[in-house]
Amino acid sequence: MLWVLGGGTSDRHLTNDIWRSVDGGFTWNLLKSSRHWSPRQRFGATVGSTIPDPTSQIHGGPVPVQGIVYVVGGHGATGFLADVWASDTMCRTWHCMNTKAAFGPRVDVACAVVPGKPLTLVVGGGVSVDAHRDIWLSNDGGETFGPVDAPALPRGAAFRLWPPDILCAAHSQLPGQLAIWRLQLQDTSGQERAKAELLPVDQAAEEFHEIELQSMPRVPRFALDLQAQVLLSWDARRSCLAEQSLAPTDGGVGTTRIFDVVATAGDAHVLCDMDSVFSSLRNGLLWVLSAEGTSLWVSGKSKLSAQDRFLGLLGLHLNMARGLPLEIWFGSVRAFLLPRRAAARDIGGVRLGGRSQTQKQVYGNATLNP
Repeated sequence: MLWVLGGGTSDRHLTNDIWRSVDGGFTWNLLKSSRHWSPRQRFGATVGSTIPDPTSQIHGGPVPVQGIVYVVGGHGATGFLADVWASDTMCRTWHCMNTKAAFGPRVDVACAVVPGKPLTLVVGGGVSVDAHRDIWLSNDGGETFGPVDAPALPRGAAFRLWPPDILCAAHSQLPGQLAIWRLQLQDTSGQERAKAELLPVDQAAEEFHEIELQSMPRVPRFALDLQAQVLLSWDARRSCLAEQSLAPTDGGVGTTRIFDVVATAGDAHVLCDMDSVFSSLRNGLLWVLSAEGTSLWVSGKSKLSAQDRFLGLLGLHLNMARGLPLEIWFGSVRAFLLPRRAAARDIGGVRLGGRSQTQKQVYGNATLNP
């Protein structure tokens, strides 16, 4: 399931729309929501859950999963905002947890939920009259915040869940490569202030220098593939995807590979459904959404296509040799073994969900079908 929240349009109009796609981005529906956050852009958004494994069982039944979506700060019609909103009903209803959070009005904030603790919200960085480098922590879903004793964040930092910790990333001076840190919150129960460590993961972080002549650095947009232990980001300068290893190599330095996939000019959002510790439950899909929100590219792993072809040939063989009806094989057996493919659709002359003879690009071992 994909979500698009708020933002600004090309005519500088701010929105608080909530759009949802349940078929991987092929179709979108405007979600009707009760009173919620005001129109805004450049806000922080994150989601957390109690038990991210939907197969967990208690007394023979599934474990109910508590998930919370947060919207933090941003830029609205009245200027910079410092409010915090939360939804535990998949964005259908919202609660204003705080109208004026202690960290103050700011945009481009980094925020994340501590893995397994959806009420523990971490907010840091961002920009107001200056670029902030602090960290704030809430243990009650955003109702109250306290400062965290921690090293200064790099300017323009972004957070992502990296169980059991949080990954912090910022643009480095190395072209197309992000500097990566592990943000570890220490157990400070009973103490006045929480504490945290910022541990460099790669050489770019160890030798990090602020990007020159950029007083307000851009916030990186990236995704994690926790199964492959890689970070995927969009290199706007080359208009392509960059992959960085999260696991140190023999030399102790993460490597970077560039995938020549021309998808969109300028910046783009990168999403990956392998960003869960239970990644075996996912399909291995990657999405690239243009910053202006007009184009969406999706890739599937070639391994899935190979398995699909094999099962197709096996079904034909069983039909000829054993008389197994093809309707049963493709309608029930194959659908059980592999995720259902979305039907091809034509939108604006561009075919989505199927092969396009004129628009086909390759991302590593995956095929990107615009």
